[in-house]
Amino acid sequence: MPTLVPPSSFFQCDSLLELGKLRHKTHDHEIAARYFDDALRLARRMSDRWLEAKALLELGRLDVSLGSQEDARSHLDQALALFKYVHDRVGCTRSLQQLSLVKAALGDKDGGMQDLEAALQVQTDHLSY
Repeated sequence: MPTLVPPSSFFQCDSLLELGKLRHKTHDHEIAARYFDDALRLARRMSDRWLEAKALLELGRLDVSLGSQEDARSHLDQALALFKYVHDRVGCTRSLQQLSLVKAALGDKDGGMQDLEAALQVQTDHLSY
């Protein structure tokens, strides 16, 4: 039988993500990274794959802002896999959109275009990518 996670843990993790997003938007990147890392650890401790995917997506976005394309690719690939696992089409779309930017920045413009086309397809084919 699965262990039930107290609702407060879910909301704590969600609040950490929101704090990280705010710090990212105000260019407090180091603090944003700490919030996202804390959220990721908490999500993993709770075995909440959806929150884990959200934290990885935000870490990937932060990496893109910082020009850390390889780190971004790793975080975004992991986020995409988890969003697929939990059948979150919006999360898959956002991950693919960010991955397209990363691939283009790494010189793989065709791969970036393929990811954007896949993101569009996700919304019309209900995860048949």
